[in-house]
Amino acid sequence: LPEARLRKGGMKTALATFDIAVIAAYFVLMLVIGIFMGRFVKSSGDFFSGGKRVPWWMGAVSSYMAMISSFVFIAHAGVAYQDGLVAILVFWSTVVGVALGAYVFAWRWQRAGVTTPMEYLERRYGAWVRQFISWCGVAFRVLDNMVRLYSLGLIASVLLGIPLSTGIWLGVVVVLAYSLFGGLWSVVVTDFIQCGILFTAAVLMLFLSLNAVGGLGALHTALPDHFSFFNGHRGSFLFLCAYYLIVFIKYNGHWAFIQRLTSVKDERSAIKMGLLTAVLLLVFPV
Repeated sequence: LPEARLRKGGMKTALATFDIAVIAAYFVLMLVIGIFMGRFVKSSGDFFSGGKRVPWWMGAVSSYMAMISSFVFIAHAGVAYQDGLVAILVFWSTVVGVALGAYVFAWRWQRAGVTTPMEYLERRYGAWVRQFISWCGVAFRVLDNMVRLYSLGLIASVLLGIPLSTGIWLGVVVVLAYSLFGGLWSVVVTDFIQCGILFTAAVLMLFLSLNAVGGLGALHTALPDHFSFFNGHRGSFLFLCAYYLIVFIKYNGHWAFIQRLTSVKDERSAIKMGLLTAVLLLVFPV
């Protein structure tokens, strides 16, 4: 029995070391890509909008990745565990918001001919409006990213066995580094790679999870009766209407989404980028 425990402990140690090595390699890869893409940044236009040379399909993947975070895996998973399929219905608010935004705003942002949304606000309303919205936006992003970084740090602390604060700082340093080195191009490329990893992991987890519970039929039989699309307060008509409206406003005022709409070459590409983003947001929660 002691020998078996020693072998088991050794396997756990080896797995932990392997996990840490994989995650470390992943972070190093992100940093290398960011530094490499920095070679192609020659102007502010390259830094903020990729010189308007970003392919629409790559921009869509990057836009999709910018709109989700580790918060999604914690918050929406919690809603799904508590209330069931209503978590998917709530998440699909992003599909409606982005699809409508693609038709209403994508071509307009292209015609504006700006590098950043703030440039448009200054041109139309003056420098004081740009300053006001910029500082309000920074304050909002600080609050928003606090939630995202907390979620990231929480996952890192559990997986790696490190303090929560260390997990948060790890995410801060890596993301800031590759963003500052390569601008939008490094963000788009790293988003594309991360999306491939994400979808691969999601599909593998889907089959592994179904196998663990005995298949789709066994899962359906074991689910509580209340696991429906309209369960709980989130499933009420008024809540969904309000939430869908809020998400429409939020996502179409999302600087990251607008930035990618302006990074492609023309209006048609911007609309296609928005619609593909909506398709990804439709498929992912399922």
